[in-house]
Amino acid sequence: MAAACLAASVQAQMTLDFPRGEFAPVNVDTGRLDNASDEYVVVYDDVVWKENAAWLRLYFSSVVTPQGSFIRVTSVFDNETQELDAQALAEWSDTTAYFNGDTLIVELWAAPHTVGNRFVIEKIAFENGLIHPPSAAGECGICNGDNRTPSFEEWACRLMPVGCSASVYNTESCMVSAGHCMSGNLVAQFRVPPSSGCRPQNPGVSDQFPIISRQSTNGGVGNDWAVMTTGTNNVGQKAFQRYGVMRPIAEVLPSSGATDVWGYGVSSICERTQAQQDSPGNIISRQATFYTYTNDVTGGNSGSGYIFQNQIIGVVTHCNQGGCGNIATRIDHSAFKAAIAALCPAGGVGCDDIQKHKSKCKSNGGIKGKVVLFTNEFNGEKIQVNIDGDREIELTISGKKAVYKNFFESPGEHTVMMTRPRCVQFDKRVNCP
Repeated sequence: MAAACLAASVQAQMTLDFPRGEFAPVNVDTGRLDNASDEYVVVYDDVVWKENAAWLRLYFSSVVTPQGSFIRVTSVFDNETQELDAQALAEWSDTTAYFNGDTLIVELWAAPHTVGNRFVIEKIAFENGLIHPPSAAGECGICNGDNRTPSFEEWACRLMPVGCSASVYNTESCMVSAGHCMSGNLVAQFRVPPSSGCRPQNPGVSDQFPIISRQSTNGGVGNDWAVMTTGTNNVGQKAFQRYGVMRPIAEVLPSSGATDVWGYGVSSICERTQAQQDSPGNIISRQATFYTYTNDVTGGNSGSGYIFQNQIIGVVTHCNQGGCGNIATRIDHSAFKAAIAALCPAGGVGCDDIQKHKSKCKSNGGIKGKVVLFTNEFNGEKIQVNIDGDREIELTISGKKAVYKNFFESPGEHTVMMTRPRCVQFDKRVNCP
Protein backbone atom coordinates (compact mmCIF):
# COMPACT_ATOMS: atom_id res chain seq x y z
CA MET A 1 0.00 0.00 0.00
CA ALA A 2 2.81 2.45 0.89
CA ALA A 3 4.53 1.80 -2.43
CA ALA A 4 1.28 2.41 -4.31
CA CYS A 5 0.74 5.71 -2.50
CA LEU A 6 4.28 6.84 -3.29
CA ALA A 7 3.88 5.95 -6.97
CA ALA A 8 0.63 7.90 -7.16
CA SER A 9 2.29 10.88 -5.50
CA VAL A 10 5.21 10.89 -7.96
CA GLN A 11 2.87 10.57 -10.94
CA ALA A 12 1.03 13.69 -9.72
CA GLN A 13 4.14 15.84 -10.17
CA MET A 14 5.12 17.83 -13.25
CA THR A 15 8.25 19.80 -14.09
CA LEU A 16 8.23 23.59 -14.05
CA ASP A 17 10.13 24.65 -17.16
CA PHE A 18 8.29 27.06 -19.49
CA PRO A 19 10.21 27.38 -22.81
CA ARG A 20 9.88 30.51 -24.93
CA GLY A 21 10.20 31.22 -28.63
CA GLU A 22 10.63 29.31 -31.86
CA PHE A 23 13.13 29.13 -34.72
CA ALA A 24 12.99 30.45 -38.27
CA PRO A 25 15.61 29.80 -40.98
CA VAL A 26 17.49 32.72 -42.51
CA ASN A 27 20.20 32.90 -45.14
CA VAL A 28 22.75 35.62 -44.50
CA ASP A 29 26.26 34.95 -45.85
CA THR A 30 28.77 37.79 -46.08
CA GLY A 31 31.23 35.84 -48.20
CA ARG A 32 34.97 36.25 -47.59
CA LEU A 33 35.86 39.91 -47.09
CA ASP A 34 39.23 41.61 -46.75
CA ASN A 35 40.42 44.91 -45.32
CA ALA A 36 43.67 46.16 -46.85
CA SER A 37 43.51 49.54 -45.08
CA ASP A 38 45.17 50.75 -41.88
CA GLU A 39 41.83 51.33 -40.15
CA TYR A 40 38.83 49.34 -38.95
CA VAL A 41 36.26 49.09 -41.72
CA VAL A 42 32.63 47.93 -41.80
CA VAL A 43 32.97 45.47 -44.66
CA TYR A 44 29.39 44.22 -44.41
CA ASP A 45 26.14 45.35 -42.84
CA ASP A 46 22.62 44.00 -43.09
CA VAL A 47 19.25 44.09 -41.38
CA VAL A 48 17.73 40.97 -39.85
CA TRP A 49 13.98 41.43 -39.48
CA LYS A 50 11.17 39.16 -38.37
CA GLU A 51 7.77 40.76 -38.75
CA ASN A 52 5.97 41.32 -35.43
CA ALA A 53 8.64 39.54 -33.38
CA ALA A 54 8.69 40.52 -29.71
CA TRP A 55 12.39 39.62 -29.48
CA LEU A 56 15.21 38.10 -31.54
CA ARG A 57 18.36 36.06 -31.11
CA LEU A 58 20.83 35.20 -33.89
CA TYR A 59 22.46 31.80 -34.49
CA PHE A 60 25.63 31.69 -36.63
CA SER A 61 26.60 28.52 -38.50
CA SER A 62 30.02 29.80 -39.56
CA VAL A 63 32.17 32.71 -38.41
CA VAL A 64 35.70 33.80 -39.30
CA THR A 65 36.88 36.86 -37.37
CA PRO A 66 40.66 37.24 -37.59
CA GLN A 67 42.50 38.89 -34.71
CA GLY A 68 40.82 42.22 -33.95
CA SER A 69 37.77 41.74 -36.18
CA PHE A 70 34.31 41.49 -34.65
CA ILE A 71 30.56 41.40 -35.29
CA ARG A 72 28.36 44.18 -33.92
CA VAL A 73 24.63 43.55 -33.38
CA THR A 74 22.28 46.44 -32.54
CA SER A 75 18.58 46.41 -31.72
CA VAL A 76 16.59 49.09 -33.54
CA PHE A 77 13.99 48.91 -30.74
CA ASP A 78 16.17 50.12 -27.85
CA ASN A 79 19.68 50.52 -29.32
CA GLU A 80 21.14 47.71 -27.18
CA THR A 81 24.42 46.56 -28.72
CA GLN A 82 26.62 43.49 -28.49
CA GLU A 83 30.09 43.10 -30.00
CA LEU A 84 31.38 39.58 -30.63
CA ASP A 85 34.97 38.73 -31.51
CA ALA A 86 36.29 35.17 -31.79
CA GLN A 87 36.65 34.80 -28.03
CA ALA A 88 33.15 36.09 -27.30
CA LEU A 89 31.63 33.95 -30.05
CA ALA A 90 33.23 30.88 -28.49
CA GLU A 91 31.74 31.76 -25.09
CA TRP A 92 28.33 32.38 -26.67
CA SER A 93 28.55 29.18 -28.77
CA ASP A 94 28.14 31.20 -31.99
CA THR A 95 24.94 32.90 -30.84
CA THR A 96 24.01 36.35 -29.56
CA ALA A 97 22.27 37.65 -26.48
CA TYR A 98 18.50 38.24 -26.58
CA PHE A 99 17.32 41.54 -28.08
CA ASN A 100 13.91 43.17 -27.74
CA GLY A 101 12.09 44.15 -30.93
CA ASP A 102 11.77 42.71 -34.44
CA THR A 103 14.76 44.32 -36.19
CA LEU A 104 18.52 43.93 -35.72
CA ILE A 105 21.37 45.67 -37.54
CA VAL A 106 24.33 43.32 -38.03
CA GLU A 107 27.76 44.67 -38.98
CA LEU A 108 31.05 42.93 -39.72
CA TRP A 109 33.98 45.08 -38.61
CA ALA A 110 37.25 43.99 -40.19
CA ALA A 111 40.50 44.79 -38.41
CA PRO A 112 43.29 46.45 -40.42
CA HIS A 113 45.06 44.18 -42.91
CA THR A 114 42.82 41.17 -42.32
CA VAL A 115 41.60 38.69 -44.92
CA GLY A 116 38.74 36.23 -45.04
CA ASN A 117 36.38 37.98 -42.62
CA ARG A 118 33.03 36.23 -42.83
CA PHE A 119 29.87 35.17 -41.01
CA VAL A 120 26.86 33.03 -41.91
CA ILE A 121 23.56 33.31 -40.01
CA GLU A 122 21.53 30.10 -40.38
CA LYS A 123 18.55 30.79 -38.13
CA ILE A 124 16.97 33.14 -35.64
CA ALA A 125 15.03 32.55 -32.45
CA PHE A 126 12.00 34.78 -31.93
CA GLU A 127 8.65 35.09 -30.21
CA ASN A 128 5.59 36.12 -32.20
CA GLY A 129 4.31 39.41 -30.83
CA LEU A 130 0.82 38.98 -32.31
CA ILE A 131 -0.05 35.65 -30.74
CA HIS A 132 -1.34 36.21 -27.22
CA PRO A 133 0.50 33.72 -24.99
CA PRO A 134 -1.06 32.18 -21.90
CA SER A 135 -0.35 34.15 -18.73
CA ALA A 136 -0.11 30.98 -16.66
CA ALA A 137 -0.03 27.22 -17.10
CA GLY A 138 -2.86 26.11 -14.84
CA GLU A 139 -2.81 26.04 -11.07
CA CYS A 140 -0.26 23.28 -10.53
CA GLY A 141 2.02 24.49 -7.74
CA ILE A 142 -0.29 27.17 -6.30
CA CYS A 143 -0.93 26.36 -2.65
CA ASN A 144 -4.11 27.96 -1.24
CA GLY A 145 -3.93 31.06 -3.43
CA ASP A 146 -1.01 32.77 -5.15
CA ASN A 147 1.02 34.70 -2.54
CA ARG A 148 3.95 35.67 -4.76
CA THR A 149 5.12 39.29 -4.97
CA PRO A 150 7.57 41.04 -7.35
CA SER A 151 11.18 40.94 -6.19
CA PHE A 152 14.55 42.17 -7.40
CA GLU A 153 17.26 39.85 -6.07
CA GLU A 154 20.42 40.02 -8.18
CA TRP A 155 21.69 36.51 -7.41
CA ALA A 156 18.56 34.91 -8.93
CA CYS A 157 18.37 34.75 -12.73
CA ARG A 158 16.17 33.57 -15.57
CA LEU A 159 17.46 30.90 -17.94
CA MET A 160 16.51 31.31 -21.58
CA PRO A 161 15.28 29.81 -23.86
CA VAL A 162 14.13 26.98 -21.57
CA GLY A 163 12.18 29.31 -19.28
CA CYS A 164 13.75 28.24 -15.99
CA SER A 165 15.46 29.87 -13.01
CA ALA A 166 18.91 29.58 -11.41
CA SER A 167 20.89 30.91 -8.44
CA VAL A 168 24.47 32.19 -8.07
CA TYR A 169 26.02 30.39 -5.11
CA ASN A 170 29.64 31.57 -4.94
CA THR A 171 31.98 34.39 -5.87
CA GLU A 172 33.03 32.52 -9.03
CA SER A 173 29.49 33.09 -10.41
CA CYS A 174 28.71 29.36 -10.50
CA MET A 175 25.01 28.52 -10.44
CA VAL A 176 22.62 25.73 -9.52
CA SER A 177 19.37 24.87 -11.27
CA ALA A 178 17.25 21.88 -12.32
CA GLY A 179 18.56 19.11 -14.55
CA HIS A 180 15.55 19.12 -16.88
CA CYS A 181 16.40 22.77 -17.73
CA MET A 182 19.73 21.88 -19.35
CA SER A 183 18.93 22.10 -23.06
CA GLY A 184 19.94 24.49 -25.82
CA ASN A 185 22.42 27.36 -25.76
CA LEU A 186 21.53 28.74 -22.34
CA VAL A 187 21.72 32.39 -21.33
CA ALA A 188 21.41 33.62 -17.73
CA GLN A 189 19.45 36.89 -17.51
CA PHE A 190 19.52 39.24 -14.51
CA ARG A 191 17.62 42.47 -13.78
CA VAL A 192 14.76 41.15 -15.88
CA PRO A 193 12.14 43.87 -16.58
CA PRO A 194 8.38 43.30 -16.22
CA SER A 195 6.79 41.35 -19.05
CA SER A 196 4.75 43.04 -21.77
CA GLY A 197 1.52 41.43 -22.96
CA CYS A 198 2.47 38.23 -21.08
CA ARG A 199 5.68 38.02 -23.15
CA PRO A 200 9.09 38.09 -21.45
CA GLN A 201 11.11 41.26 -21.95
CA ASN A 202 14.87 40.94 -22.11
CA PRO A 203 17.27 42.91 -19.93
CA GLY A 204 20.16 44.86 -21.39
CA VAL A 205 22.99 42.92 -23.01
CA SER A 206 25.27 43.69 -20.05
CA ASP A 207 22.85 41.74 -17.80
CA GLN A 208 23.05 38.57 -19.91
CA PHE A 209 25.69 35.85 -19.44
CA PRO A 210 26.33 32.67 -21.48
CA ILE A 211 26.45 29.29 -19.76
CA ILE A 212 29.90 27.82 -20.45
CA SER A 213 29.81 24.36 -18.90
CA ARG A 214 27.36 22.25 -16.93
CA GLN A 215 26.82 18.94 -15.19
CA SER A 216 23.31 17.68 -14.61
CA THR A 217 20.91 14.81 -14.11
CA ASN A 218 17.27 14.76 -15.17
CA GLY A 219 16.17 11.77 -13.13
CA GLY A 220 12.75 12.79 -11.87
CA VAL A 221 11.64 13.66 -8.36
CA GLY A 222 14.60 13.72 -5.97
CA ASN A 223 17.21 13.28 -8.70
CA ASP A 224 16.89 16.43 -10.79
CA TRP A 225 19.73 18.94 -10.52
CA ALA A 226 22.29 21.00 -12.45
CA VAL A 227 25.52 22.90 -11.79
CA MET A 228 26.73 25.53 -14.26
CA THR A 229 29.63 27.89 -14.87
CA THR A 230 29.11 31.19 -16.64
CA GLY A 231 30.98 33.31 -19.12
CA THR A 232 31.23 37.08 -19.20
CA ASN A 233 28.87 39.79 -20.37
CA ASN A 234 29.68 42.35 -23.05
CA VAL A 235 31.87 44.38 -20.67
CA GLY A 236 33.94 41.42 -19.45
CA GLN A 237 32.16 40.86 -16.13
CA LYS A 238 30.79 37.73 -14.53
CA ALA A 239 27.56 37.89 -12.56
CA PHE A 240 29.14 38.16 -9.10
CA GLN A 241 31.57 40.81 -10.34
CA ARG A 242 28.67 42.84 -11.67
CA TYR A 243 26.18 42.47 -8.81
CA GLY A 244 28.29 41.49 -5.80
CA VAL A 245 25.68 39.12 -4.33
CA MET A 246 25.11 35.37 -4.08
CA ARG A 247 23.41 32.83 -1.83
CA PRO A 248 25.72 30.19 -0.36
CA ILE A 249 24.96 26.49 -0.24
CA ALA A 250 23.79 25.39 3.22
CA GLU A 251 26.06 23.03 5.15
CA VAL A 252 23.28 21.85 7.48
CA LEU A 253 19.78 21.25 6.12
CA PRO A 254 16.69 21.93 8.26
CA SER A 255 13.73 19.60 8.61
CA SER A 256 11.21 22.39 9.23
CA GLY A 257 10.87 26.15 9.08
CA ALA A 258 10.00 29.14 6.91
CA THR A 259 11.47 29.21 3.40
CA ASP A 260 11.45 31.36 0.25
CA VAL A 261 11.60 30.74 -3.48
CA TRP A 262 12.85 33.53 -5.74
CA GLY A 263 12.28 32.70 -9.38
CA TYR A 264 10.71 33.40 -12.75
CA GLY A 265 7.40 31.54 -12.81
CA VAL A 266 4.46 32.43 -15.02
CA SER A 267 1.61 34.37 -13.45
CA SER A 268 -2.04 35.23 -14.04
CA ILE A 269 -0.84 38.86 -13.89
CA CYS A 270 0.79 39.42 -17.28
CA GLU A 271 3.44 41.91 -16.12
CA ARG A 272 4.70 39.39 -13.58
CA THR A 273 4.84 36.35 -15.84
CA GLN A 274 8.43 35.08 -16.00
CA ALA A 275 9.64 38.18 -14.20
CA GLN A 276 11.15 37.67 -10.76
CA GLN A 277 8.84 37.00 -7.81
CA ASP A 278 9.35 35.91 -4.20
CA SER A 279 7.19 33.13 -2.81
CA PRO A 280 7.20 32.60 0.98
CA GLY A 281 6.20 29.27 2.48
CA ASN A 282 7.20 26.46 4.80
CA ILE A 283 8.82 23.04 4.70
CA ILE A 284 6.27 20.22 4.75
CA SER A 285 8.74 17.34 4.83
CA ARG A 286 12.40 16.53 4.32
CA GLN A 287 12.81 13.28 2.40
CA ALA A 288 16.02 11.41 1.62
CA THR A 289 16.76 13.38 -1.58
CA PHE A 290 14.08 16.07 -1.78
CA TYR A 291 11.90 18.52 0.12
CA THR A 292 8.17 19.10 -0.07
CA TYR A 293 6.91 22.59 0.75
CA THR A 294 4.03 25.07 0.58
CA ASN A 295 5.73 27.84 -1.43
CA ASP A 296 3.85 28.76 -4.64
CA VAL A 297 5.65 27.74 -7.83
CA THR A 298 4.57 27.69 -11.49
CA GLY A 299 6.05 27.01 -14.92
CA GLY A 300 9.32 28.94 -15.12
CA ASN A 301 10.23 28.27 -11.48
CA SER A 302 12.22 25.12 -12.27
CA GLY A 303 15.74 25.57 -10.94
CA SER A 304 14.85 28.32 -8.45
CA GLY A 305 16.86 28.18 -5.26
CA TYR A 306 14.92 26.79 -2.30
CA ILE A 307 16.10 29.19 0.42
CA PHE A 308 16.24 28.82 4.20
CA GLN A 309 17.77 31.66 6.21
CA ASN A 310 19.50 33.08 3.11
CA GLN A 311 21.14 29.76 2.19
CA ILE A 312 20.32 27.32 -0.62
CA ILE A 313 18.92 24.05 0.71
CA GLY A 314 17.55 22.78 -2.61
CA VAL A 315 16.45 23.57 -6.16
CA VAL A 316 12.82 23.69 -7.28
CA THR A 317 11.95 20.95 -9.78
CA HIS A 318 8.29 19.87 -9.70
CA CYS A 319 4.86 21.14 -8.76
CA ASN A 320 2.11 19.12 -7.13
CA GLN A 321 -1.08 18.85 -9.15
CA GLY A 322 -2.97 19.23 -5.88
CA GLY A 323 -1.36 22.62 -5.16
CA CYS A 324 0.64 21.94 -1.97
CA GLY A 325 3.55 19.58 -1.51
CA ASN A 326 5.76 20.99 -4.28
CA ILE A 327 9.20 19.45 -4.81
CA ALA A 328 12.83 20.60 -4.53
CA THR A 329 15.88 18.36 -4.91
CA ARG A 330 18.02 18.59 -1.78
CA ILE A 331 21.29 20.45 -2.24
CA ASP A 332 23.12 17.67 -0.35
CA HIS A 333 22.03 14.98 -2.83
CA SER A 334 25.26 12.97 -3.15
CA ALA A 335 25.64 13.27 -6.93
CA PHE A 336 24.64 16.94 -6.79
CA LYS A 337 27.32 17.63 -4.16
CA ALA A 338 29.92 15.76 -6.19
CA ALA A 339 29.10 17.77 -9.31
CA ILE A 340 29.37 21.05 -7.39
CA ALA A 341 32.77 20.01 -6.07
CA ALA A 342 33.97 18.87 -9.50
CA LEU A 343 32.68 21.65 -11.73
CA CYS A 344 33.14 24.64 -9.45
CA PRO A 345 35.19 23.69 -6.40
CA ALA A 346 35.83 25.97 -3.47
CA GLY A 347 39.41 27.20 -3.48
CA GLY A 348 41.58 25.35 -5.97
CA VAL A 349 43.40 26.89 -8.91
CA GLY A 350 42.76 30.56 -9.54
CA CYS A 351 43.76 32.78 -12.43
CA ASP A 352 46.59 34.24 -10.35
CA ASP A 353 48.09 30.75 -10.01
CA ILE A 354 48.50 30.31 -13.79
CA GLN A 355 51.74 31.44 -15.38
CA LYS A 356 50.88 30.81 -19.03
CA HIS A 357 48.77 28.82 -21.47
CA LYS A 358 50.22 27.66 -24.77
CA SER A 359 48.16 26.13 -27.56
CA LYS A 360 48.62 25.33 -31.25
CA CYS A 361 47.15 23.21 -34.02
CA LYS A 362 49.40 20.66 -35.69
CA SER A 363 49.54 19.90 -39.40
CA ASN A 364 47.18 16.94 -38.92
CA GLY A 365 44.48 19.18 -37.40
CA GLY A 366 45.08 18.11 -33.81
CA ILE A 367 45.07 20.83 -31.17
CA LYS A 368 47.66 20.49 -28.41
CA GLY A 369 48.76 22.69 -25.57
CA LYS A 370 49.66 23.06 -21.93
CA VAL A 371 48.75 25.17 -18.94
CA VAL A 372 51.72 26.07 -16.74
CA LEU A 373 51.33 27.10 -13.09
CA PHE A 374 53.76 29.00 -10.90
CA THR A 375 54.06 26.23 -8.27
CA ASN A 376 53.34 22.52 -7.86
CA GLU A 377 50.94 22.97 -4.92
CA PHE A 378 47.98 22.01 -7.14
CA ASN A 379 49.46 18.71 -8.29
CA GLY A 380 46.64 16.24 -8.99
CA GLU A 381 43.87 18.85 -9.11
CA LYS A 382 41.59 19.40 -12.11
CA ILE A 383 41.30 22.35 -14.45
CA GLN A 384 39.38 22.69 -17.69
CA VAL A 385 39.77 24.15 -21.17
CA ASN A 386 37.09 24.41 -23.83
CA ILE A 387 37.42 24.53 -27.62
CA ASP A 388 35.03 26.96 -29.33
CA GLY A 389 32.61 26.90 -26.42
CA ASP A 390 31.29 23.41 -27.16
CA ARG A 391 34.10 20.92 -26.43
CA GLU A 392 35.05 20.60 -22.77
CA ILE A 393 38.40 19.06 -21.87
CA GLU A 394 39.19 18.26 -18.23
CA LEU A 395 42.89 18.24 -17.41
CA THR A 396 44.78 16.82 -14.43
CA ILE A 397 47.69 18.90 -13.19
CA SER A 398 50.97 17.00 -12.99
CA GLY A 399 53.58 18.93 -11.08
CA LYS A 400 53.26 22.48 -12.39
CA LYS A 401 51.54 21.80 -15.70
CA ALA A 402 48.53 20.21 -17.38
CA VAL A 403 48.90 18.96 -20.95
CA TYR A 404 46.37 18.21 -23.68
CA LYS A 405 46.86 16.92 -27.24
CA ASN A 406 45.21 15.30 -30.27
CA PHE A 407 41.89 17.10 -30.09
CA PHE A 408 41.10 17.20 -33.79
CA GLU A 409 39.17 20.10 -35.29
CA SER A 410 38.12 21.25 -38.76
CA PRO A 411 40.32 23.61 -40.78
CA GLY A 412 40.15 27.26 -39.75
CA GLU A 413 40.46 29.37 -36.65
CA HIS A 414 39.50 28.03 -33.21
CA THR A 415 39.44 29.48 -29.70
CA VAL A 416 40.78 27.48 -26.75
CA MET A 417 39.34 28.98 -23.57
CA MET A 418 40.39 28.56 -19.95
CA THR A 419 37.02 27.74 -18.39
CA ARG A 420 37.90 26.31 -14.97
CA PRO A 421 39.02 28.64 -13.61
CA ARG A 422 37.53 31.09 -16.12
CA CYS A 423 40.52 33.22 -17.11
CA VAL A 424 39.86 35.33 -20.20
CA GLN A 425 43.47 36.50 -20.32
CA PHE A 426 44.64 32.94 -21.01
CA ASP A 427 42.29 32.20 -23.92
CA LYS A 428 44.21 31.28 -27.08
CA ARG A 429 43.38 31.36 -30.79
CA VAL A 430 44.78 28.64 -33.05
CA ASN A 431 44.55 28.04 -36.78
CA CYS A 432 44.12 24.50 -38.07
CA PRO A 433 45.26 23.70 -41.62
